[in-house]
Amino acid sequence: MEEKKKKTKRRLWRGLATTTASLLALSLSATSIVDSFRTDIDKFLGTQSTQMVTENGSADDYTFQSDYSSTTELLDAIEDLGERMSEEGTVLLKNENGALPLTEEETQQISLLGFSSYYPVQGGDMGSSLTENEGTDADTVDMVEAFTAKGFAINPTLQAMYEGMREQFMSETILPWGSVTYYRTTAPGIGGTFTSLEPSQETMDAAEPEWRSSMDDYNVMIVTIARAAGENCDYTPGEAGVNPDQDLNQADPLGLSDTERAVINAAVEAKEANGGKVIVLLNNASAMEIDEIKDNTGVDAILEIGFPGGYGFYGIADILSGDANPSGHLADTYAVDYSASPAAQNYGNYEWTNADSADPYVVSEDDPNMSYTFGTMCNETVIGQTFSKQLASSYIATGKEYGVIIAPKHFAFNDTEINRSGIATFMTEQTARENGLRAVQSVVEDAGTLGMMTTYNRIGITAGNAHYGLLMNILRGEWGFSGLMSEDFIQDANYSVLKEAVHCGVTMTCNTGDSTMEAISAKWDYWTTENVSQDAQLMQDLKNVMTWQNYAIANSNAMDGLNETSTIESVNTWYDNALLAAQIVFAVLTLACVLMYVRNMKKES
Repeated sequence: MEEKKKKTKRRLWRGLATTTASLLALSLSATSIVDSFRTDIDKFLGTQSTQMVTENGSADDYTFQSDYSSTTELLDAIEDLGERMSEEGTVLLKNENGALPLTEEETQQISLLGFSSYYPVQGGDMGSSLTENEGTDADTVDMVEAFTAKGFAINPTLQAMYEGMREQFMSETILPWGSVTYYRTTAPGIGGTFTSLEPSQETMDAAEPEWRSSMDDYNVMIVTIARAAGENCDYTPGEAGVNPDQDLNQADPLGLSDTERAVINAAVEAKEANGGKVIVLLNNASAMEIDEIKDNTGVDAILEIGFPGGYGFYGIADILSGDANPSGHLADTYAVDYSASPAAQNYGNYEWTNADSADPYVVSEDDPNMSYTFGTMCNETVIGQTFSKQLASSYIATGKEYGVIIAPKHFAFNDTEINRSGIATFMTEQTARENGLRAVQSVVEDAGTLGMMTTYNRIGITAGNAHYGLLMNILRGEWGFSGLMSEDFIQDANYSVLKEAVHCGVTMTCNTGDSTMEAISAKWDYWTTENVSQDAQLMQDLKNVMTWQNYAIANSNAMDGLNETSTIESVNTWYDNALLAAQIVFAVLTLACVLMYVRNMKKES
């Protein structure tokens, strides 16, 4: 019996030693993996593995001075800017019977209808997304919070009903690196369909039987209809872009569904009974089919509010109350039927039928379509781009005064979100210069932008990041661009063509993972120290792009606070410390278990 106990103890310590040693080896391996993906991990966690250390720092080390004496002043200015942008950018599309502005009494009788009144779209699904802030001097606000802060009184019955249905408004957007969940409507991904989340009247009746009668005392009915938007998202025209599982009489994803019509009609019916007003807010970036709202005599006013961001709903409240006048103008044409427009006829998921497996976008040299050119000219495009040119130039020039590098994208001719990595865009040079290039030219020649981002698509049959005529001859040669230029998130080594991009003046690639020479050589096998050093043209190209890159950085606020003593030093993040602590603990436990095992062995012998 005693011998059996001794063997059991020995096996126990041996097992524990093996387990802790395995965990030690795993934690050591994790350190190696972390080092390989440190850039991505820091970006995701908001940590920093390096820091700039400067000795004897002084005010003389700062070229660009802040206009604000504290972060509170800065955030107050940001909040004020967001409010004013909505005040000046909101478009009044309809205002019958002097419905707007509201009287002070009417601001105390607000009924918010439509789930997007409580869960609005404030930024893009991907790109220009809303960053929510809490516990700061400028916390972001949604519609309810902003209206309440402005002194509006909101129907509590409707608010409780919609907030109690929150889980029904959960939607998911698919991004290249995974999915993100939102509690609001989202735009369909490429090739996807739009799903209306507006609850039916029956669902609302079940949730709150008195919701209709609650509007008797809150007879200013504001209905919000929303359509989200985002990079890598799009609305397929016609019924093909609508979820086939929903039978909501929706002819186009940018048109109304039956549940949206019903909530507008419920507001109109309530108005007939209580003598109030009906105001529709369009919370959208893509132009919608709103003819039936415009023609609805029960709808008194329509406001196109776009995506208001974190503070824009303060401005919307000001417009409703009359503290501000809506002075915006539509930048797009709102068609009655988008599926009938010429652009919709060319919309689709078109793929090369002769693509090989190595490069899905390669085009055969004898393809009969190689000589095809396409060009269009319309007043709306010119007007829109002229406005965009002036706005962008002013924005970039002002940013430069504070040392901010603002990079327009995508340069150039990013005509569609479908298959944009490699899709071939054909046009004549005249068409290119009169349209797409004209919108960018001013930000280089007039505003002197120090940043630019290349496009995903091909220009003709040449990759946008390797088009010498566009990037070197026109952008840098004719227009005099001398700043940094980045690719976008291509993530395809065959298409990213690193060597050609450098030759065409691209100073930055856009990838994830380690940035060592070994990691780069693994993706582009020709990119080794030996190969590059023996290529005289490539060496000259690298000197050129590093000159442009450093010129842009040297003329930005990235240099503020630095002097000749500044150095970059590595620092341990919290996850480094956690891994180190785990390694120490496992090492100590392994050693202890081994010692106990040896001790038991000695006792037995």
